[in-house]
Amino acid sequence: MSAKVLAFINFKGGVGKTACAVNIAATMAKLHDKKVLIVDLDPQSNSSLWLMRPDVWREHVAKGRRSTFEIFDDAIQGKDRFNFDESVVKGVTTWTGFVELPQLHLLPASVELLRIEDRIHELRPPALYRILDRALKDYVDRYDYVFFDCPPNLYTTTKNAIFLSDSCVVPYVPDYLSLSGFQ
Repeated sequence: MSAKVLAFINFKGGVGKTACAVNIAATMAKLHDKKVLIVDLDPQSNSSLWLMRPDVWREHVAKGRRSTFEIFDDAIQGKDRFNFDESVVKGVTTWTGFVELPQLHLLPASVELLRIEDRIHELRPPALYRILDRALKDYVDRYDYVFFDCPPNLYTTTKNAIFLSDSCVVPYVPDYLSLSGFQ
């Protein structure tokens, strides 16, 4: 059986992409015993900070290492530093240090993702939109579900998530501004 891959997207921020991704992933892991990977693609790193203590997150992704930034940076620089097994955080750990959700894994983001769009133009399609696919293809089927928590835009990282996904989830708040982001 292959993983079901979903991208949580919307052009607008503050509509619940991260809340939906994290809560659905936690529910699938805890109540349905599914193995779930959240891939945080947002430089704000909200999924990462929701699922990791801030001090542990800062240490884990120092200088962009062991984060989704490294995937894109490797593609731009023609390097191969990203190591999935070193980067993935296995199980959500509580503040006391106990693993609360062993079935829920996280590939964290770092703020360095902000720099990607300024440099990604050096690559050309179709390679430009296959960066995540190349980096994660050997690991996706370890999971029942893979959720991409995307930034509030439709730039390269989001397009990579859409390319690799089976479906997209587009949360929105039913007000004019959120609906305009949905359209």
